[in-house]
Amino acid sequence: MAKSDFKCSLCKKVISSGILDFFNVTSPHKYSCPKCGTICGKHINHRHLALGLLSPKCEKCGSKVLEYKFENNRWIQC
Repeated sequence: MAKSDFKCSLCKKVISSGILDFFNVTSPHKYSCPKCGTICGKHINHRHLALGLLSPKCEKCGSKVLEYKFENNRWIQC
């Protein structure tokens, strides 16, 4: 597993940027939920993101999550 890969705590899949970096497309973001752990974008309530006023929330528990992106060979908070 590469440094940019991570395992989603909810769907148990390994999320990989793999081929995306080859074409210079942005790598996937990961989210950190205080109750559910590290989760992928599939489990984020995007309705809150569309409003622009509210922070992203976990679909499972409703907690606010922190967003991270892989940049300069490490995960940094957005």
